[in-house]
Order: sequence, then C-alpha cells, then structure tokens
Amino acid sequence: MAEGSRNKNVAIIGSGIAGLAAGYYLKHLNCEMYEAKPFLSLAGHGMELDDGKMIDIPLRVIHPEYYPRLFSLCRELGIKLRKLEHSGSFTLSNREDYFEYFSFSFFNKRINFVKPSWNYLKLGVGFLRFYRLSKKYMSDESYEKINFEEFLKRHKVSKITTNLIILPLLSSICTCSYKELKKFPARVLLEMITRIAGPFPMERFLSGTKDVESALKGSLDKIYLDSKVEKVEIHDEYVNVQVNGQSKKYDHVVIATYARINELLYEQKSFRPDRQYQFEVVEKPVVKLPESYKNKSVVVMDGPFMCLDPYKDGLHVLGHVKHAIHYTNTGMYPTVPNEDIIEYLNNGVVKNPKITKIQKFIEAGMEFFEDFDKLEHIGSMFTIRTVLAYRDHDDARPTYVRKEHDTGIQTDKIYTIFSGKIGTCVQAANQLVNMLKGKRNE
Repeated sequence: MAEGSRNKNVAIIGSGIAGLAAGYYLKHLNCEMYEAKPFLSLAGHGMELDDGKMIDIPLRVIHPEYYPRLFSLCRELGIKLRKLEHSGSFTLSNREDYFEYFSFSFFNKRINFVKPSWNYLKLGVGFLRFYRLSKKYMSDESYEKINFEEFLKRHKVSKITTNLIILPLLSSICTCSYKELKKFPARVLLEMITRIAGPFPMERFLSGTKDVESALKGSLDKIYLDSKVEKVEIHDEYVNVQVNGQSKKYDHVVIATYARINELLYEQKSFRPDRQYQFEVVEKPVVKLPESYKNKSVVVMDGPFMCLDPYKDGLHVLGHVKHAIHYTNTGMYPTVPNEDIIEYLNNGVVKNPKITKIQKFIEAGMEFFEDFDKLEHIGSMFTIRTVLAYRDHDDARPTYVRKEHDTGIQTDKIYTIFSGKIGTCVQAANQLVNMLKGKRNE
C-alpha cells in the first residue's frame, strides 16, 4: 500500500461474511462497520445447544483442497477446525439404498469404505475410475471448451456409474437438474470432484461461524450496531454516510448489504443501478418435533432440497427450496405485495402468522421423516433472500466486487460486494483490496 494509506477512512455497510472479511483485509486502513440489526449478521447462522456448544445452522463443512484460501485465513486467525467423520447413501424413490459409503479421518487422511456388497463394489470401482480421470484432466484447458456430457462420452464412463452416482452427487452440490449439469464446462466439474473427493477429510469450525465472526471483527476500528444507513452521498473529496439523521465523512464506502445494494446506490442521485437481482420473500417455520429429533440436523439433497436444523429451546427450524418462497420478483428492488408479510420481515419468530406454508412443509417432510405430521408449529421467521437474476437454470451463486461509477463525477469511492458464501469471502475481499490498490497506484 502507498505511504499514508493508513489515514484512509472506510465505511463498510453490512456485517455478513462479505463485510467482515473485507474489514479484515482492509485492516491497514481505518475501517468502521454499520449494521442495521442489534447484532452482527453472522450471529444468525449459529446457536447454542443445551450443553453449551455452538453449532451452525445449517451445519457448514469445508474441504481443505476446495477452499485453500479460507483454510489459510483460519490458520492466520487461529480458528480451530475439527475433522469430520461422515457417511452417505444413495436411495431409490422406493427408499431402497443402492450405494452406501463411510468416511473417517486417520492421520490427517480420509479413508473411505463401501458397504460390503458386489453391486456396491462395482459402483465404487466405477466412481474411483471417474475420480482418477477427473484428477488427470482437471488442469487441461481444452476441457473448458467441451461440456460435461461430451467428457463422459469421450472417456466411456459407464452409464450405470453416471446415472446412479456421478449425476446425483454433482446435481445435489450444484443444485441443478441433470440436463443443466451436462451442459457445464467439463473442467469446472472435474476440478470440483478432484478437490471434494480427495484424500483430505472434511472439516468444520469447532464452534461454528461464531469463531469466524469473533476473529474478523477484531480488525475493525469501530462497529455501529442497530444503525441502519439511510443515505450514502458522494462529494468531490469524500463520501457521507447518514444514520439517524447524522452524517459522517469517509474516503471510501463498501456496500455489502445484499437486498439493499441498489437502494443505497439510488439514494445517490447521480448513480443509476444497472444490475437486476432476484428477490425472494422466504419463510422459515420454527417447530417442535418429536423427542427423537432432538439436536439432529438433517438435509435432503436429492429432489426438492429440504432441511431441518436445531433451534434454541429444543425447537427446530425448517427449510425447503420450493415451499419456503412466498413471492419472487426480478428487478432493481424487492416487491412485497402483502402488508402482513411486510410487518413480519426480519421481525424474529412471528407466532400464528396469517400467511404461512407450514402445511406444505409438513406434506413434504412426511415423505422422508417419521412422525413429521406430529410437529407443533411455534411460528415462522420471514426475510428477503437475494440472488443474481436469471440463474434459475443452474442456481448459481456467483460472487462479484464492483467499483460503482458515478455518472456525474469520475470516482471510485463506492464499491459493492455481492457474496454470501463463506468459502468465497476471502477471494472477494482480496479482489476489493486489489481494486483499492489500483486506485492509489494510478
């Protein structure tokens, strides 16, 4: 960084993982954070169990080879990780298992076992051959130009292995249909398989994302909680950030607010937001399940994604890829056509909401979970989820960092980050640092 850069003052709006990571990598500057809620946003991703231990909701696992920068950050911050043992099964619609495996850690290596069975063994050998092909060709740039379907044909990967193991596995990770998956550039999926199925065990944060939050927030000069930013105004030499009618001057502003990015940009009259988003009004029911579900977290990945995760006081929170969504609109700003839901948004657990899809959740859950119809609906939480528009075909969650251009003044004072994935936050933060470096080096 240039001499004197420490004197630069930066406001970061939004305390999600993108904002916190940006604050950490900009620690050589004077960074202050604004958060509309009375707590940092990552606090909403974890909970304390009855025994005092913290877990994530949903449980987050990371692969050391797939997210090397994140692992490097964890080592730098002294965040403790725990290696995981896990198992998996592939099941037909009639609930008959046709493949099972078990994985455990041994001297920092992952050991996989296939359940003893001739059919299981054949599928395991088929997948092992595919893994070796992936490892061999993942760095071959020519495979950027062909799709995944062509790769499978070219290397004569068996249809049984493809249809029963490879496509179900990858579609559950990429959350898209087999048809769309086959159109992906082959190299992207080869690298994914090589890294997530490699020799190193999966790991998780020992005390959940709370560890990450605690480590990252220490680099900030000041954090303003319960401080919703009303306006961002750009001037020739500085940017004004207004909260509760009071303004403060900064050299740069980083907006990492997801649903409110365009709203804050539009307040600056000379800015005209040019990126559309898909806004989804979503419901997360809070329920009391039978005792057999206590402290259990379950994810159904095949077909319509569904999950149940422990919540406080022995309760659970439900998720569903389809039934959670009440309204969807694509545009510059979210649209909520129902006045009741407007009152429910980001207002905690709403008891006896007038509008709920709890019955749809119950019907979907009964297909997978015993006694699911015996649950008690305590209430529901409502919020607006924001993703990039026109990505329903592959459900992609790309990350971007932008320098927002003012139509009236040539400036690079305002930056936006759109990234909600903990695995890509380091990449986004480093990109922001490099963009700010470029400004000072010009």
